[in-house]
Amino acid sequence: MAETSTVKPIGGSWAERLRIVGEREARGEYPPDPPSPPPPEERTGREDRWAKKGIQPIHYGSTWDNWIADTPAKEEVLRTVRERAWRTNLFLTGKNGTGKTHLAVCLTKEGATYRTLRDIGLEVKADHNLRGGVVRRYGTCKLLILEEICMRDGATDFERELFFEIADMRWGHEKPTVLITNQSPQNFASEYGVGVMDRLRPLPVVFGWESYRKRPDLRRSTEEGAFHV
Repeated sequence: MAETSTVKPIGGSWAERLRIVGEREARGEYPPDPPSPPPPEERTGREDRWAKKGIQPIHYGSTWDNWIADTPAKEEVLRTVRERAWRTNLFLTGKNGTGKTHLAVCLTKEGATYRTLRDIGLEVKADHNLRGGVVRRYGTCKLLILEEICMRDGATDFERELFFEIADMRWGHEKPTVLITNQSPQNFASEYGVGVMDRLRPLPVVFGWESYRKRPDLRRSTEEGAFHV
């Protein structure tokens, strides 16, 4: 009698199928067929929603599972961001390409609001009569992620004032905030004022390693399941 395969067919969502394949490969098992990509209509609808949240195509495949945590320090960073972002203000700091945006995208896919301070400023400049509504929207959303803080040549007075208003409202409403920057907390406070840092009092999370983009063994791709930074 021919031996019957004990490998069960793979079902469920794309993320679940990808996880199962990874577990089987780790055990030395080889499924008869790899999981197929999501149907085009499902992928398009999901990506449209991500685009509206500010997620760029290169990060459509970014997940908690494919963030590269290959050292104890990286494992701790991953655990801290994943477990504490929704209840603690965090200050993600490190060089370009160290994986900060990848983790921000993972939180955004779970429902966080993801913006740069410049983007918010442009919303206000488009119609200054909407300033109060913009501040309320970002001052009261469940989790706000602000990226590219201090990346340009200094903040304007307008940006400092706007950021303070948002930070003050989030402090008053006890809403968590994640800041993403290449700067130290000290330089950040000098740029935006001690008032912002006094209200947020974020937990520093240091991405203290070299850019993944310098590693030739890693390749960027917009395909599902690829590594992204």
